[in-house]
Amino acid sequence: MYIQEAHLALQDKYRLLKDGTLNELEKRLQISCKSADETLVAATKLANHWKEEAEHQAKLAQRVAAKDFHDELQRLKVEKRVDTNTLTEQKKCTTRSKEKHNF
Repeated sequence: MYIQEAHLALQDKYRLLKDGTLNELEKRLQISCKSADETLVAATKLANHWKEEAEHQAKLAQRVAAKDFHDELQRLKVEKRVDTNTLTEQKKCTTRSKEKHNF
């Protein structure tokens, strides 16, 4: 009978140890899940922040590109006026030269 009692006592100790270990593992799992959830929330916030920042930078780049385009357009318009004036003067010179030489 002593062996049976010892065996029962050992089984009780095993169950307590097993239950304690399982409880500890469940607590650790809950902590890990909570930490994972917090990390996911933080990562989502960061992703949203950087997405907004990327969109902002894209808008700035478009504005800069639009300004550069506008500046280049203005430069080309001035260049066209100069070329047109130069061409007009050359035509006048050619016309005068033809008139002078009776061509």
